[in-house]
Amino acid sequence: MLSKLRHFAYDRREQRLDNHLDESQLSLLLQEHNIFSSSIRRINGGTLGLSYSLQIDGRPKVLKTHFSAVGRQNIEKEIGLLRVLYAGESEMSRLELTSDQLVRVALLMDEFKYPQHELEPSQIISLTAQFTAQFKCNATPDVIAPKDTMSTLFAEGVASLARLYTNQAIRPAIHTAVEKNFSLLSEHIDGLPVALCHGDLGPENIMCQTDSTPVVIDWEDAFWGVEGYDYLYWLTFLRNRKYYAQDILGKTSLGKEIELAILVLIVVLKSELSLRMDPQMNRQLSFDQRITEILELK
Repeated sequence: MLSKLRHFAYDRREQRLDNHLDESQLSLLLQEHNIFSSSIRRINGGTLGLSYSLQIDGRPKVLKTHFSAVGRQNIEKEIGLLRVLYAGESEMSRLELTSDQLVRVALLMDEFKYPQHELEPSQIISLTAQFTAQFKCNATPDVIAPKDTMSTLFAEGVASLARLYTNQAIRPAIHTAVEKNFSLLSEHIDGLPVALCHGDLGPENIMCQTDSTPVVIDWEDAFWGVEGYDYLYWLTFLRNRKYYAQDILGKTSLGKEIELAILVLIVVLKSELSLRMDPQMNRQLSFDQRITEILELK
């Protein structure tokens, strides 16, 4: 989430690379690497980068690169972490595409499919525990900035809460309830178990291989979070609200109170980020409603 927060705070004022890397340009750049694609199609969506669907030697591939010069470090991060997780299971290459003296770093990898059925909370817990263990057991590349920590994210949350309140986007009672959770998190944050976290784990970036083994993509927001964070973040997606009536807390080593405080932090950050991106957006739930339903979880 830190990368998105920075992108919408600063990146718009920075010089961007040519955002309109069309299919014909990309084809020529790939040919310089002796890569020939029979078809190239831009994939819509993506906040921090550009993605394309390719056919190379009859095999579906995806190429991903960055919007801006700042975004390069996010692609480098994703390449490094994906290699730790899936280098022996999937083909992936790091490319440098040079055009008009501008250099884009790109990730070229196998195309994955969405699972036939979305994963449920228990499966997400297992999946996140699996990649957490893999990062602990393998040498992790030096691609995550030391400052990208849970404490940094918490500081962003405190600032986001203040902006929501100043802009009258939340009621005083909600502000007070959030502050209580933030106070609890502030007391314990330095002692929480550190883990390398995806940072933006949601249904859209959980894919699967041909044998249905889950694959997690889009690691641009990876940071030094805490164990259990990715499971909690996954819960905050609107499409996962259907699980809120279930027993979803107390599933990590953090304890229910800290889990709830982290959930509140994430929803505050998401709410204020949404406000930055589009103040006039017609939202399904108000910020008060969104935060309230998290506060009411047991």
